[in-house]
Formats: sequence, structure tokens, C-alpha cells
Amino acid sequence: MNMSEAKKEKAARDAAIHEHLKKSKEYYKNKKQVVADSVAIAKLHWENTGNPLSVWRAYSESRNAGLAVPDWVYEYFDRVGLNLWNLSVTEGLNPPKNKRQVDRAITKALEMKAKGKCGGKNVFSTFHEKDMELATEVYLYIIDGNKPGLSCKYVSNDHKGKPSTSTVKRAWKKYSPIFFPEKIKK
Repeated sequence: MNMSEAKKEKAARDAAIHEHLKKSKEYYKNKKQVVADSVAIAKLHWENTGNPLSVWRAYSESRNAGLAVPDWVYEYFDRVGLNLWNLSVTEGLNPPKNKRQVDRAITKALEMKAKGKCGGKNVFSTFHEKDMELATEVYLYIIDGNKPGLSCKYVSNDHKGKPSTSTVKRAWKKYSPIFFPEKIKK
């Protein structure tokens, strides 16, 4: 898939989510509740993936909606702020030799280094991982009162059958614990 096809696919997914929220008038009436739910999803994503873009998303959405920024966001900012400060002190004594070393140090300080062997992936490419986006769309249908299986079918239909319902179900199975952690068997 080339870059323009990927952008078109992302735009189609974004439009489907937007259209679903628009249709759900009862849910959409209370913008602050929508944002609060979005921030809760960001927290679950952060806790399960460690991707700091979830923290930045929660901060931005909270501020823009006039909601209190959650403590877990401030905890991240406190930690990475200290990391950056420590970097300025240590690197000031022994400055990096080139821009790449500076970039790596900042990436590490902001906790944006991809975990494990990601095959060239980074926090940006993994944040909008397709299965996670599909699972989020399923979740939006479920909180509107639909059953998971039917929600998966609706999501597939929203995308004109691509991905298939079975693909959406696999994505939901993979990520449903993020949305419903209480259902995880211990």
C-alpha cells in the first residue's frame, strides 16, 4: 500500500468514526462526556501499550474541552520533565557529537523510544495501529447499547466490507481488554 492509499484509508476510518458520533445524538449532546470517555480510552491505551502519544492526546483533549487534566498525565509530564532536565545537565557536561545523538537522547527522555524490536515502527506509526482503531469503533457501538458481534458487523459495513466482519472481530478480541479490563480473567 502506498502513502496516498494509506492516507485515504485513514481518512475513511476517521470519517466513519466521525459519522458514527454524529449519528449518536444522545451520546454526542454532552461534549465533555465524549471527551472524558476519549481521555479514559487514552489512559487505557497508555496503560496497555506505554505509547506516550496517548498521554499527549489526553492532555490536549482535556485542555480543549475545559476539563481537568488527569493526574496520570501530570505524572508522565513530571517524569519526562525531569528526564529532560537531567539530560540538559549531563549533556551540558559532555555534549553529543552530532544531531542524531541529540535526537536519540530527547526521544529517550520523552519515553518515545519504541519498545522491543518493532521493525522500524515508532510511537507515531503504532499509535494509529489499524486494529486498535477498528476496536475503538466497535467500542463506540457497544457503548451505544449494541452487542459486540453486531458492533463488529456495523464497523465492517461502515468500511463497505473492507475489512471483513471476521477481521473486525479479531481486532476487537485483540483489544477488547483495553476497553473492558474488568473482563480479563485473572
